[in-house]
Amino acid sequence: MRRFLIWYCILSPVIFSIIVAVLGFITPGYDHAANTISELSIGKYGWIQQINLFQLASSGLLISLLFPPRLEHARAATIWRNGFLLCTVVTILLIIFPTESVEKMHSSLFSLSFTGLSHLIIAICFLVISPFGIRLLSDSIKSDRTYGHLAYITRVYSKPCLVCAVVWFVSLGTGIGMRYLGLVEKTAIAILFYWLLSCALTLKRDNRILPDPKTL
Repeated sequence: MRRFLIWYCILSPVIFSIIVAVLGFITPGYDHAANTISELSIGKYGWIQQINLFQLASSGLLISLLFPPRLEHARAATIWRNGFLLCTVVTILLIIFPTESVEKMHSSLFSLSFTGLSHLIIAICFLVISPFGIRLLSDSIKSDRTYGHLAYITRVYSKPCLVCAVVWFVSLGTGIGMRYLGLVEKTAIAILFYWLLSCALTLKRDNRILPDPKTL
């Protein structure tokens, strides 16, 4: 069962990306370069994208249960568990509060619906706390003999991801380069998925048999 769940964590981002790609081509008026992934949820096939987001959130919940117990230090286990759970909660909140179109978000924040404004605020808050979370994740795991290499991956690949996020919000606010907002967002998501896959693949290669806590 554990192996099956790990494979689900590995395949989930891949499945998500394939569905997003297909929906982007068949949704009327959708442009992969200009439109965001969230806008697929309010398109013709929005219900499919909603299910797609839920399956991605499920993989985040699973890895939050499978990954931390394999770490050597209790503090690192707690930090990584909370990190994965936070990402899962944010994904679910973004499903509950669907987005508005990028054109509407750019034109006036006062014209946004409650759900659209909530979606934007959640995304901004996540961006603001991300640098602190990344630092905690990286520092807590760097001395782990099996998972220590993820400290470098977390630190290095988070930088272009954060740059893309900042560029996205600046472009949305100023209107400069808005025709490429979707491309910038998808680049950040691709980097994030590489990090997630690195974690899941390392978990797959970890064949250690851990002692049962009840026997300790």
